[in-house]
Amino acid sequence: MELAFSTKKLREVCEIESRAIKALGQETALILRRRISDLRAADSVSELISGGPRELVYLSQVAYSLNLKNSQRIIICPNHTLPAKLDIDTVDWKTISRVKVIEIEGVS
Repeated sequence: MELAFSTKKLREVCEIESRAIKALGQETALILRRRISDLRAADSVSELISGGPRELVYLSQVAYSLNLKNSQRIIICPNHTLPAKLDIDTVDWKTISRVKVIEIEGVS
């Protein structure tokens, strides 16, 4: 999958190990690195299995979350102009091959 990030800080935390460790701690940074690797390796969001993936509504948009450590999670949303939908409120995650990381809980 192709990844984008809603902020420069999120990009740095996801791509620079020392920034992730500083922001999240050693253990959570390692889990984050695994989740980012899983995202990049998958062809679509529906292929994700680690981290208890689930759909949710986040800031009035359909999104997906992957657990990190404790109650922390990474939140992603489709990064397609018009994502395919199964119905008015449900994204067809099998067709989503571009996502944007919009939040990592614990990183401000």
